[in-house]
Amino acid sequence: WLETCRLIGEEATREIMHYYKKKEGTEEIGRGYGGDMTMLVDKVAEDIIIKRLKETNENIKLVTEEAGIVNIGKGKPDYYVFADPLDGSFNFKMGIGYFGTTLAVLDAKKNVDIVGYTKNFVSKSEYYAMLGKGAYKNGDRIYTSQKEAPEDILLECSYKANFDSIKKITDVFHTARHSRMPGAIAIDYCKVASGSFDAVIYAGSSRYLDVVAGNFIVKEAGGVITDFAGNEKIYKGNKLAAKDLLVCGNEKIRDYILGKKK
Repeated sequence: WLETCRLIGEEATREIMHYYKKKEGTEEIGRGYGGDMTMLVDKVAEDIIIKRLKETNENIKLVTEEAGIVNIGKGKPDYYVFADPLDGSFNFKMGIGYFGTTLAVLDAKKNVDIVGYTKNFVSKSEYYAMLGKGAYKNGDRIYTSQKEAPEDILLECSYKANFDSIKKITDVFHTARHSRMPGAIAIDYCKVASGSFDAVIYAGSSRYLDVVAGNFIVKEAGGVITDFAGNEKIYKGNKLAAKDLLVCGNEKIRDYILGKKK
């Protein structure tokens, strides 16, 4: 499965970067399954994913941002694949070089992650994790931050965030040394997984497919993920139950942000 993800990442990088900073790529061609407008590049990236999954000859239920549910194969699914073909679409549209693709492959019978994969189209860095085998960046093992308090953090906020969630972002912002709001949550997760940043504070999280690969990569790298109240149960089946997400390099950073540090 990792090889399939890598093929998707390689081809999608080549094709999407061909359209970068060109008006043609940002042309809106319809509305996607998630409700957002679909740009040409969104469709191009998604078509690559569908094509490569069909080449596996496996029975797959794909859930993707633009087309929604796509059944691949002839029988009941043995695998679930959740994909955001172009994470950071608005960054792409505005010419901000921070966007990529993210996929999670799950065993359908056990409903557990097998592979999580994210590719940054601009830097060409790829991040992935395999169940019980750790997390990797470009083939090298990665680990989360071991700091006791957050110094370098990433912030994300959607229109679904409420006042209390936004206040949590501002509270953490005032305690950190460096804060950034890059606009591509799947890549943000990978920055925490690799130890480049200590935490991601995401207010107004809404879509499972945006974060499922990232959650898996961070956990395999040694990180912890909760909602803003510290609850670790953030999923309900294959849906995101948590309205906000706190992604931390370790438990000490989590406790510091939650105000539980002794």
